[in-house]
Amino acid sequence: MPVEQDNAGRLFATLCDQAWKDFRNGDHEGGYTQARQLLSEPRLGEFLEAHCHLLLTSSDYMAVEHGEKAVALYQKFLDNAGPNSPTQYYEDLLTEAKRLLGKAREREAEEEKHRDGEAEVKAIVAAVEEMSKGEEDEGGQKMQGQ
Repeated sequence: MPVEQDNAGRLFATLCDQAWKDFRNGDHEGGYTQARQLLSEPRLGEFLEAHCHLLLTSSDYMAVEHGEKAVALYQKFLDNAGPNSPTQYYEDLLTEAKRLLGKAREREAEEEKHRDGEAEVKAIVAAVEEMSKGEEDEGGQKMQGQ
């Protein structure tokens, strides 16, 4: 596992661990917030960046994009692994990232279907309201059925 060597790297690793700990303990929003803050740090190493993206793959905001970034980064580590690298660890992380990315894509597809359904209902309501307006006479009174 690549480890940041300087003080900033150690601090980032501690913060990333805390984000995951918060998430595992049920404070999902706390974990997401910490991961987003870490991703805004330009000195964050790629390995911790991948971990933050992996965590955010479970969120409701840009989950697919975060999942794709996590997969790409873990694949990069695996592709560049040397003989003494923990390749099984990279493979496990990549497998998990792909699994979570798949779930994020499923959630996104469900949300899209839901949005499409809401739009269809709104269009029907608008059409019914428009038809109801057409049943009024010029004085704004409802026309009586004949």
